Amino acid sequence: MTIKLKNALKSLVVAASVASGMPAHADARQIKPHFTFIHSAWMGGWQWQAVTERFGSNATISAPDLAAHGDDHTNPANVTLDTYVQNMIDEIDRIEGRTILVAHSFGGIVASQVAQARPNKIDAVVYLCAFMLSDNESFLDATDGVTSSQVLNNLVFSKDGATVSIAEGALHDAVAHDVPLEDFAQAQPNLVAEPVAPLGAKLHLTSESYGSVPRYYIECTRDQAIPVELQRAMYGKQQVEKVYSLSTSHVPMFSDPDAVVAALIDVARREYVRNATQTASKAWQDAFNAGDATAAAAFYEKDALMVAMPYGVFNGRDEIRAFWSDLIDKGAAGVAYIEPRLEILGTTSARISSRWKMNIAHGVISNEFWVLQDDGTMLLREDHFAAE
Repeated sequence: MTIKLKNALKSLVVAASVASGMPAHADARQIKPHFTFIHSAWMGGWQWQAVTERFGSNATISAPDLAAHGDDHTNPANVTLDTYVQNMIDEIDRIEGRTILVAHSFGGIVASQVAQARPNKIDAVVYLCAFMLSDNESFLDATDGVTSSQVLNNLVFSKDGATVSIAEGALHDAVAHDVPLEDFAQAQPNLVAEPVAPLGAKLHLTSESYGSVPRYYIECTRDQAIPVELQRAMYGKQQVEKVYSLSTSHVPMFSDPDAVVAALIDVARREYVRNATQTASKAWQDAFNAGDATAAAAFYEKDALMVAMPYGVFNGRDEIRAFWSDLIDKGAAGVAYIEPRLEILGTTSARISSRWKMNIAHGVISNEFWVLQDDGTMLLREDHFAAE
């Protein structure tokens, strides 16, 4: 980001801090997620400054410019949706480990196609008042017939048809009506004309790739660019882990960055619980299959409850260890879960339900209730299963 642009954004950051009742930074509670931010049409990675500064050392962050935006001077006539997608694939491929994609507005279209291409690099996608489209759908498809958007109603195309902008007189009300005009004016000169070609490109998404990535939505109820009715129609067609609601315009990263950060930390904690639960569940199965009842019982809280029908009810780790030891002594081995369902209940707990099988029996798990511990691991508080 250029020094000139950083200085231009200072008033936006200060105004947002004063307007919000939340602290200027947030505690990420012993986890340090990586976020990759995808900016909207017309803007650049600079638009995330007020959000990224609030994380401090609690997260690692990247917020690149897409082609022909910010400090990237690619000829907009040469930009396609594939260009944007490759920009982001290159970005996340440089990251060690996985990331949470956070996409604003048109950036949601880019995020979906990136999730399709790199599902194993992405913990989750967060759509911030963003386009959340289905397979074989484009921006033009999603906005066809929409008459209440002040952005769509005020588009101005270049003479050659290669780019599109928002009419200057309508820009502030269309995207940032809850940001003081004099503050928004500081960033306005950094907006660029948007390449047209990506707007008509259709997404190619599959349930195996895109569908395997957890998705969250942050709706903005006072949005005059993507009306909340359109936001709800889009996320209502898809599986969404959780919806957060902000009473802001289309640019909450300017008008209420603390609320954006709070939602993102909640997402990160939920995804930490997901990953930690998956790790613990796999480790429990490995311990049992290794014939180690003591190690298997160590995945239960000290006062855990296990209801194992028709075998009985077992209270506490010692009784649970004795049950598993007896079962292993009788030759039980090879436990496996069949199409398990993992439900994230919040930022500290999760539930697994599944069918199960082993060499001597099979049945149904109705409730493995995992709880986050102070050391960051997950342990079972309750375990309900039955043999058939």
